[in-house]
Amino acid sequence: FTMVFMVVFLAGILLSLVSQIFKRRSFRPEPLMKIYHRFCQKMERKGLKRGWWEGPLDFKNRIIRKFPESREAVEAIISLYIAMRYGTRPPSKQRLKKMKQHLSQLTL
Repeated sequence: FTMVFMVVFLAGILLSLVSQIFKRRSFRPEPLMKIYHRFCQKMERKGLKRGWWEGPLDFKNRIIRKFPESREAVEAIISLYIAMRYGTRPPSKQRLKKMKQHLSQLTL
């Protein structure tokens, strides 16, 4: 009986510690993903919904085929996204700001 009680007690403590760790790490989308999501929403409003299977380069190519006049801005946004998302350095405030500027200047 004491052994069962000890196991249940320790399991309870472990469970409470794990839940505290996850509570602190509540999901907050990182700024880069927020900006990219806004970009994708903007494209969706123009009739280009990004497929779940579609990576940023394929999506970029599809956008440019439909809106060739927006090539420069779209390439800048996607290049910054790829560099910050898959690069070795974390996103800097300066590059995030630049990505936001390109997004606000993107007219389709």
